[in-house]
Amino acid sequence: MLYHVSNTAGIKVLEPRVSTHGKAYVYAIDNLVTGLLFGVRHDDFDLFIYTDREGNNPTCCECYPGALERVYKGKNCSIYELPEEGFLHGMTSWTPEVVCEHEVVVQNEICVPDIYGRLLEEEKKGTLKIRRFENSAEYKQMISKHLVDRLIRFDAIKYIETDVRFQKYFKDIIGALQGAMDGHLLCPERTIKSMEKKYLQSSLELVERVFTESEGESEGKLVRSLVEEIRSKKYYLPELELIMVDETDAPVGYVMFSRFHIEGKYEDKLLLLSPVAVKTELQRKHISKELIEYGFQKARELGYEVIMVEGNPRNYNPRGFVTSAPYGIVAAPSVGLPAPECLMVKELAPGALDTMEGTIEYSVYEALQ
Repeated sequence: MLYHVSNTAGIKVLEPRVSTHGKAYVYAIDNLVTGLLFGVRHDDFDLFIYTDREGNNPTCCECYPGALERVYKGKNCSIYELPEEGFLHGMTSWTPEVVCEHEVVVQNEICVPDIYGRLLEEEKKGTLKIRRFENSAEYKQMISKHLVDRLIRFDAIKYIETDVRFQKYFKDIIGALQGAMDGHLLCPERTIKSMEKKYLQSSLELVERVFTESEGESEGKLVRSLVEEIRSKKYYLPELELIMVDETDAPVGYVMFSRFHIEGKYEDKLLLLSPVAVKTELQRKHISKELIEYGFQKARELGYEVIMVEGNPRNYNPRGFVTSAPYGIVAAPSVGLPAPECLMVKELAPGALDTMEGTIEYSVYEALQ
């Protein structure tokens, strides 16, 4: 027995009709519960429906909160029982679906006055799995992949201005797709440069904006002040204040290496890496990695032997930084280090750390007082 589900009652003969496949077919399915899910008009942006490989054990996932009720509540349909003769498998991309190229006489009609209630009954019986929208990473990742596939496959991004669902629930996904498809991510033209006069102001604005967005307004202003102060002191090395600019010549990444000392020593060997800033929407695209590693090379050429940084070890260990404490380099209490592991060093010259030790503090910087 096959089933054809429709919101039109009283049909005696089903005629082939042209659908998205471009051919005239009568469509049917061999699982009644799966068929019920198509008893009213909806699309892949309401629900993500799938079955097992044999077309059984249907699962219905909401693409947004309340989608199931919105689609089915208060709706009715008719289930038409059809003979299997003349139906073909594998003619569409959906395994449970079968088609017939000629008209089919209906054997029986079953009226379903409340589709929503019937689906809840099937859920209780275990013949249907319903996944209500979940605010979990796993669920949202699954639905996001489904939506991205459908948005591209059906060229549906253009409906952002007319479809209420798109504006309410999918605006960020569509915006991200539009951004990814405008071409700017394909072989981006980015260049690393040492600081030039024309970038002094725009790089300051980048640093302040990045830290404000991640740590708050006060932190943004503090880090900006630190950069301005270092530029005015003897520790400043303009060739090691590095920026990355995009194809419009606007800064998108920034790092500063400046001269540093430990208890008045090692000033000609030691550099401090701070701050590091990357335009928020371009983070995790290796911009800071490229800037920092370019800085290592430049620092070696200038004769510096060790670089120090304070930060999250997860961010800096991949760049070759290690905890400084085993080398006898520690932070004074006034530094307020979250943990000893947060003060790290990297050798640019083998063995350079063997001759360094002491306690570091930031009293030289007015911005950090």
